[in-house]
Amino acid sequence: VINKNTTVFDSGIWSNLPGIRIKEWTFDTTGRGFGNVNVEDALKLSSNYFFNEVGYRLGFEKFSEWANKFGLVRGKNGEKPSTGIEIPENPGSVGTPEES
Repeated sequence: VINKNTTVFDSGIWSNLPGIRIKEWTFDTTGRGFGNVNVEDALKLSSNYFFNEVGYRLGFEKFSEWANKFGLVRGKNGEKPSTGIEIPENPGSVGTPEES
């Protein structure tokens, strides 16, 4: 749904789903987002807006598929997810269609 040239306008608050408002981590202090960002900028800036928009564009099924590929889904027996990166982790989990 994106490529290296895709840009998203980060206004500071992502609200593309009813009842959901996700603020950019800088929004409370600056009152704005990062403006136009591509994937490289989004990684550098840790743009919450950009990554929420990408997830939205992917849709639930594809998002869950990619979350699983990145090790972000609970195991079949409820094991905590792990990225395999050797850093201290406080794992959360991404839902899957099977859990819906």
